[in-house]
Amino acid sequence: EIAESTGVVARVVKTGADTERGDYVLTVTNDQARPVRFEADFADVGVISDSRIGRRNGRPFWSVTVPANRSATLGYRLGVQR
Repeated sequence: EIAESTGVVARVVKTGADTERGDYVLTVTNDQARPVRFEADFADVGVISDSRIGRRNGRPFWSVTVPANRSATLGYRLGVQR
């Protein structure tokens, strides 16, 4: 028998065919009974997203509160300089 994972899980899926600049979706799921804070720090490459991306230490940064028993999603593109 395989146990289900518990807690907070992050998964990145590449959605575009471009090998250099691909489009990605980052989905964070939270199966806990309370909200959790999730932070993603990206490599020093260009990141474009319709969601708000901040910067920390000069690098693209995403921070979100994932509600209890819910998920949060970030769609983004790498390799594009603004």
